[in-house]
Amino acid sequence: MTGPTGQDVNGVPVANGEPVSPSASPVDVVAILAAMQDQIDDLTAAVEAQQRTIDELVRAKRASGPDRRSGLPAAGR
Repeated sequence: MTGPTGQDVNGVPVANGEPVSPSASPVDVVAILAAMQDQIDDLTAAVEAQQRTIDELVRAKRASGPDRRSGLPAAGR
């Protein structure tokens, strides 16, 4: 690939504004796969961080006691 590279709105690798050719050299394919793996790693980290936040919120809710609005025990009790 030569010139500016990046991704289109669907995450498809592009070079000079054009989708990367399926006949791209093996080096280009490896670079594309590495970039895709980086995206997967970033998404995995984001989901894990969100799950930690959810877990913390659930723990805080459980520790706060019964729900004052409904009179029912807090979530998960």
